Amino acid sequence: MAVWSCSQPKILELSFEDLPGEREADQKTLMSIQPVGKLFTVSYFGDYSERLEWLNNFHIKEASKRVKRNSCSLFATYTETGELLLGRNFDRLKEIPVLGKFSAPGKYKSFAFSPGSEVFLNEVIENRNPTREQQDKFLTCLPFYATDGINEKGLSIAIAGAPPQRINHQEHCRPMFVLLFIRQVLDHCKNIDEVSQLAESVTLYDSDLETISHHFIVVDAEGQWLVIDYIDGHLRLKRGQGESQARTNHFLEGGPAIDNTSFLRYN
Repeated sequence: MAVWSCSQPKILELSFEDLPGEREADQKTLMSIQPVGKLFTVSYFGDYSERLEWLNNFHIKEASKRVKRNSCSLFATYTETGELLLGRNFDRLKEIPVLGKFSAPGKYKSFAFSPGSEVFLNEVIENRNPTREQQDKFLTCLPFYATDGINEKGLSIAIAGAPPQRINHQEHCRPMFVLLFIRQVLDHCKNIDEVSQLAESVTLYDSDLETISHHFIVVDAEGQWLVIDYIDGHLRLKRGQGESQARTNHFLEGGPAIDNTSFLRYN
């Protein structure tokens, strides 16, 4: 079930139902749109895992060329009582992303931002008279994209733009689009150990299959944090506990930033 508003901020609630046959599932999804006051509800049908697989393959072929690197700020810090918090700021993102509540069969429940403007969905959001094909694409893809979120196990993840890095592909690692990686983390991981295992099993990319231009901060309910990035084309996992972390849009080792305010925001 999806609920969203035509005005800002946009709020969604999403659940999924199993139904054999992809075409029949999409048809039922699109026919389920119903107005509820100033909002609309949509029931999603189909195989959740198969749709994720289809989207990842789609990005490998085409959609990754449209991803944006946004100037975001991330931080993980501790309260006086020792609770770990993850914070983020959409520094230059003009459109407020959709906040969704996710509930899919066999997956951890989660809240996450779904950024329509991040991929190819902006052609619907920015178009006052979108075609039926654009509307269909928007509706069937939106729930699977996430930039930041927290799941029922208290695991939270956030993403920010970083200087582009050419990827050193490992034969045993499967390519995975960055936003779909976040969806998988929220669906399947309950702590930093499981996120690390997932990150080591895939090769993350965004602008194209050879490039990664984002980094991540992940925290769990046990008070541990994890920073995921790629340095000189190799995956780097830095983890710890008890020490605050911040990331903007440059690497701490030095070098350029993707935004001229990155160092100021980090400091």
